Amino acid sequence: RDFGGTQAVKFFGQHTGNSRFGFALFDADYQMKQLCANKVPTGVPDFKSYFELAMEDYEAELKRCDGDVSPHEESNRFWFYPRDPTFVKNGNDITIREYGVQLLTEKQLVDKTKGKIKSLRGKTNQHAVTFSKEFTRRYDEIATIHPRYLRLKSLFNQVIISKLMLYEHIDLKNVNYFLREYRVPEYEIPHEVAGVDISREMSHGITNPHYYG
Repeated sequence: RDFGGTQAVKFFGQHTGNSRFGFALFDADYQMKQLCANKVPTGVPDFKSYFELAMEDYEAELKRCDGDVSPHEESNRFWFYPRDPTFVKNGNDITIREYGVQLLTEKQLVDKTKGKIKSLRGKTNQHAVTFSKEFTRRYDEIATIHPRYLRLKSLFNQVIISKLMLYEHIDLKNVNYFLREYRVPEYEIPHEVAGVDISREMSHGITNPHYYG
């Protein structure tokens, strides 16, 4: 399996795939991977991609070393998730606070011999965490330049409101129709996309081996 080659697009959950909702999730996620790899600039001042953060550290290590530096090869996954909202209830009024989108990350173990990737739950990479937290903190700035993230935030907000209605047992006829009877129109989504490769070949001035970041 070529982890930097063609990747299959997969969806989990009923009605998500082949829907406009699913396309919005795919579109935001795929571009986020490109921003992460510095293939697409965010346009936000002083915002560094995961690739830039990792390479700055690795280049500094190369300058400090005596030639004895092994190749770095790590894999991290990133995904969007709704921020845990805070609900304030006052009689029949409910106010939703501190909601939005967050970017999460965790390490992965790549087994090239078996062509498989295993998530290392609870394990994180320093640069991946820095990138994820900064993306979350400056999400609205990024969304101003890349409107697809405004659409993603709007969809996540709808999910939060739907969960609130379920939790509070709010029974609205029109909403129930959309949740239980509405036929979701199909939307064309690619089954495969080009992988986002973030490797880089480097050489040391003393021993001149090749390194991969």
